[in-house]
Amino acid sequence: MKWSFRHYGKKDTIPVKHVRQIPRVKGVVGTLLGKIPGEVWEIEEIQNLKKNFNEEGLELYGIESVAVHDAIKAATNERDLYIDNYKQTLRNLAECGIHLVCYSFKPVFGWTKTDLNFKNDDGSHSLLYDDAVLQEMNPRDMYKLIKGQSKGFQLSGWEEERLQEIDKLMELYKDVTEEDLFNNLKYFLEQIIPVCEEVDVKLGIHPDDPPWENFGLPKITHNLNDVRRILKAVDSPYNGITLCTGAFGGDPNNDMVEFVHEIADRINFVHFRNVEYLAYRKFKEVAHYSQEGSLDMHAIMEALIEVGFDGIIRPDHGRMIWDEKAIPGYGLYDRALGITYMQGLHESITKIKARSRKAMKKANMNHPLYKKMGEVRLMPLYTVNDLDILPLAEDILVKNDVLMIEVAYRSKLATEAIRILAKSGKIVVGAGTVRTLKQAKEAVEAGAKFVVSPCIAPEVIEYCIEKDIPIFPGAVTPSEIQTLISNYGINIVKFFPADIYGGLKAMKALSGPLPDVKFLPTGGVNGENFTDYLKEKFIFGVGGSFVLTEEGIKKDGTGKWADENLATVVKKRNEQ
Repeated sequence: MKWSFRHYGKKDTIPVKHVRQIPRVKGVVGTLLGKIPGEVWEIEEIQNLKKNFNEEGLELYGIESVAVHDAIKAATNERDLYIDNYKQTLRNLAECGIHLVCYSFKPVFGWTKTDLNFKNDDGSHSLLYDDAVLQEMNPRDMYKLIKGQSKGFQLSGWEEERLQEIDKLMELYKDVTEEDLFNNLKYFLEQIIPVCEEVDVKLGIHPDDPPWENFGLPKITHNLNDVRRILKAVDSPYNGITLCTGAFGGDPNNDMVEFVHEIADRINFVHFRNVEYLAYRKFKEVAHYSQEGSLDMHAIMEALIEVGFDGIIRPDHGRMIWDEKAIPGYGLYDRALGITYMQGLHESITKIKARSRKAMKKANMNHPLYKKMGEVRLMPLYTVNDLDILPLAEDILVKNDVLMIEVAYRSKLATEAIRILAKSGKIVVGAGTVRTLKQAKEAVEAGAKFVVSPCIAPEVIEYCIEKDIPIFPGAVTPSEIQTLISNYGINIVKFFPADIYGGLKAMKALSGPLPDVKFLPTGGVNGENFTDYLKEKFIFGVGGSFVLTEEGIKKDGTGKWADENLATVVKKRNEQ
């Protein structure tokens, strides 16, 4: 994980050099305070923001947030203009080396609290929300309350220029329903995500805080069903979630561990904080430690580790302690305590898991499938983009007596393709390019009989061993290979990408000190050189798209070319 800290730049009370002194914090997430929603962030402004942190030895990991103009959220006639501005801002951020943006899609208020300075029993101060208090207020009262308790600080999500016109804003959203707001978000994402993909900027939408409606305004980011719908609207890793445990977790019905496991590969940013439930729709923000609040922070961190989250994570709102004067929720001391607690959780969980692996069940290397695969020695690596030609691909493999296929998780159709082939039962189907526990579970539940991974993913390996599913993890160094042998008893490994890591020469060298290891090379293995690999005793088999591809099947519209190509490959194999 990339440990980070939110900082508001030159207007922040916390010296940047103090952030640099927090253990293992190498970067911050920042913003340009004072930018009006809809304005383009100019390159010079972004560079100056970066420079402020770089001069103290910190990177600028990401931005939270680039505010979305109300014309976009309410779908007025000006929305395309502001979407174009947003696209330009993303391009400018990418040009400055920034590849993460947190944003929200909330009408009027970025967040609501009813007390920014609630005094705790120990004398510290917290942010508090009490729905009973809010029900006695109108939107203008809320604006006055937050402004009055802000201590003169500019607050993200509470832009003065917008909220001075709060009556007009409320009128703007008067007839906007939840369905309208969702459709407006979908329209925005459909325009923005292609640019994100082009310039490599990942988005993470922030949930509603609190996670329910107030003042009659529609909310569309307050539970797991909302998240599922948003991620499905534009199915791209660049359309992701900011997992704010304190925002989603404000509702006891939201299970943060369930969130993590379900949307693992779409969590682009994590805000890690704890809340304490005081009554119905009443909670306060507390110290990060689990026992200080109502959330199991240990379980949430463990879930993040289990799914392999390696992105940017930061402590979220802290208490105001030790008489510190700072932006409400964003003092130095309690958040610094929070991130060291987070790091302690991470270290203890990862070390305990590492120790437990030493005593865990080993892989069944006598599984009959290994023998069958060792006889075929050809592993078709097949990416599915067209389910309609899957039966033809299957027929070509059967005709040439290559009775297995590795369906790569490089397309969203992989699971369905595995299910179709497994149901047919003519060939042995496995899953390839598997990197997460979620993918492994989906594949095995769909009928995959083996799993291939480009890396050592402990959760994937352990799951496959438990299910007695042959697993081929990727390993290219002596240390990686020995780890697989020692921890899991696995001595057949995927060697990828073979051409980049030295090909036959490298594997031959590795087989000297590791004579009990066999390799399944892929990447750079093709129809011209695969027989060179098969001649060697340390080669279990070879894999690649040279065996069979959709493109080859479609080449002549009949599959004849692909059939003849595979027949040639099989003939060459048989001659070895």
